[in-house]
Amino acid sequence: MSECIVGDDTGIILFIARNDQVDMMEPNAWVVMHNAKIDMFKNNMRLAVNQLGKVEPSQDPGWAINVDYNMSAIEYELVHVPSVAAGAMKDEKRSGGGGGGGGEAQEEEKEGEIAEEENEKEEGDDADKE
Repeated sequence: MSECIVGDDTGIILFIARNDQVDMMEPNAWVVMHNAKIDMFKNNMRLAVNQLGKVEPSQDPGWAINVDYNMSAIEYELVHVPSVAAGAMKDEKRSGGGGGGGGEAQEEEKEGEIAEEENEKEEGDDADKE
């Protein structure tokens, strides 16, 4: 197992190379990673390729690596969300709270109000004629 810095035009990150991946990771080498994932280690991100993934040699893509943004240097904090709050949020979604949906019912309601107003006008006009 070996640690090395990899990057692209969005930034750099610490990569944990395992087994035959170690041999491919040479300075200034270009590789393509398939099925890469982020692992958290001591509140920092590490990039790894899972068992189904692979690391393959590649050609220089022609863009510069953004070394100014090191994603492994950022310390993240895990925030626990109480399960009670999570359950309350699920109930809100079930009850229709939170927007979305219901648009058709509102449109039908407006159409019904317009029809009632037109009927009232017609009845008023008929009363005037008598």
